[in-house]
Amino acid sequence: MHKTQHSILCALLLTSMITVALSIHPGYAISSITLQSPIPLIDSSIAPGTKFNITAYVDIGTSVAAFQVDMKYDAMVVNATRAWLPYLDALYVFYGMSTIKPSPTIYPFGETKAGDTTNPLTGVTFTSAKKLAIVEF
Repeated sequence: MHKTQHSILCALLLTSMITVALSIHPGYAISSITLQSPIPLIDSSIAPGTKFNITAYVDIGTSVAAFQVDMKYDAMVVNATRAWLPYLDALYVFYGMSTIKPSPTIYPFGETKAGDTTNPLTGVTFTSAKKLAIVEF
């Protein structure tokens, strides 16, 4: 692939890759979420087919008992291969709690959904970033 084509592909990836919506019961409040990747999303040295992860974080939460992350991306540009809840990571939003842990769903049309609910429904309050889900592309 020519460098120009690869640069255009990277630009498309950045502009159309991921939109995230967070669905929380109206009684619970999450201020904002952040997506992070260990590699820059626009880098002409990255070869097509290079795997990378996107991690969804929540910044601050009050009485959070459930969440759903809905990542949307252009399936013609990027392909999600795996998704998981990082429930064994101490930074997971519900770390150490009993939760439902449903399996994330990867749809072939460019959407991945992941979520979790405490069991029993118990709200968690936090003031530093916590992980919600990880998607591998």
